[in-house]
Amino acid sequence: MHLPISGVSPHAACRSRASKPCLPSTRRPGLALCLALLACLASAARSWPAAAQDGAPPNSDQAAIIPAAGQPPADQSAASATDQSAAEQPADKEIEELRQEFKTSVYDATMARLNHYLATFRDPKAIKRIQGRVQRMVEPESAYINFVTADALAKLTKDGTTPLDSQYFLYVDRNPAMQDIFVCFYDAAAGRVELLGHDLISSGDIKRGADYFETPTGVFEHVLENFDYRALGTPNAEGWRGLGEKDSRVWDFGYQTGLKTYKNGTTLSQLRLLLHATDPVAGEERLGRIDSKGCIRISKGLNHFLDIHAILDWHYEQWAKTKPANWLLRKERKPVSLPGRYLIVGDSSQNDGLQTASAAKPAARP
Repeated sequence: MHLPISGVSPHAACRSRASKPCLPSTRRPGLALCLALLACLASAARSWPAAAQDGAPPNSDQAAIIPAAGQPPADQSAASATDQSAAEQPADKEIEELRQEFKTSVYDATMARLNHYLATFRDPKAIKRIQGRVQRMVEPESAYINFVTADALAKLTKDGTTPLDSQYFLYVDRNPAMQDIFVCFYDAAAGRVELLGHDLISSGDIKRGADYFETPTGVFEHVLENFDYRALGTPNAEGWRGLGEKDSRVWDFGYQTGLKTYKNGTTLSQLRLLLHATDPVAGEERLGRIDSKGCIRISKGLNHFLDIHAILDWHYEQWAKTKPANWLLRKERKPVSLPGRYLIVGDSSQNDGLQTASAAKPAARP
């Protein structure tokens, strides 16, 4: 039984009004409520067209596109994508300026050093060895350049090592016949690798036995957990400044697994993988051939170029924002717009389709 709107029992109402016949009310609260709701809906419906007209675009007959949950509107998304793409691509001017600076401070310095050796050396074998390095520096074969860019791209985009954005990086070829290093830029939007310049290096010479390793191949990230340092520039008992001049940068890639000679065979063991300068007098003459204990030796000019432009310092630049007065990073540095964090080591001698010069026979350290 439905109660009247007043909430009073119909029998009580009849007793209080004896002079008037009283019957139970037939009005139902649900009916009144429905009528009130219908009135509200009718009023709201009259305001909808005007509201839709006020907020409609000029072409109001086209339905509005509603973005999925958690996504910005299409126009904002497109603008964001454009801004992000622009932010991840350095200006062509920057890349060209870096190429020119690399040529002046690294490439030309290496060529001047090699030409000096050719003018002063008297040993025919030494002269031939230097001539081979000059040829590799001046006229790298197109097939070789294609291999470097393809191998770098393949290693960067391999599962688990794909960079999140465009960035600069280094590619090292440990092939004993090449011993080359390239400063590169990875364009994530275009999916390609650009080469800025190359220089000679020395990687590990496993044939020397003892604690000498073959430099491992792979993609190595430059992280804060293996904190960098700078050379003291002090010579050892033989007068050798193994990490270069004082304050030369040493990039530390932590402990890695490499191949070394053991008894009558080889074995895998751990080495500390470093990228560093070498002795500026006796060491730089040896760049361009395997010679190190597993680390990657570079020239003084390249060491300064990588250091001053923070080529591999993405993590370190983020860290420096909280520690601007740190002792490691140079105050006068000029970081690139997109510092990187990867050192890639490849081996062109393992590519059957690539023709390279035969490896030079190692010579004893002077």
